[in-house]
Amino acid sequence: LADSVLRDSSTTGTPARLRRMFLRTLGREPTAEELQELAGYLRELQESGQPEGSAWPSVAHALLNLKEFIYVR
Repeated sequence: LADSVLRDSSTTGTPARLRRMFLRTLGREPTAEELQELAGYLRELQESGQPEGSAWPSVAHALLNLKEFIYVR
């Protein structure tokens, strides 16, 4: 998930990439609050010294562990 979003040349910039990941996992656009929280989580990971390549997969794992993804309505 993270690799495909990062390789997608039509999606540039952190907010657009996060929106794309959210849309692919949950089938909807994130709310402004959700986008802000996800961006904050990514920033925390990057500032904690994690290599660039490992922060994005961690965000993907977080999305895949959301109850909204796990339980189909």
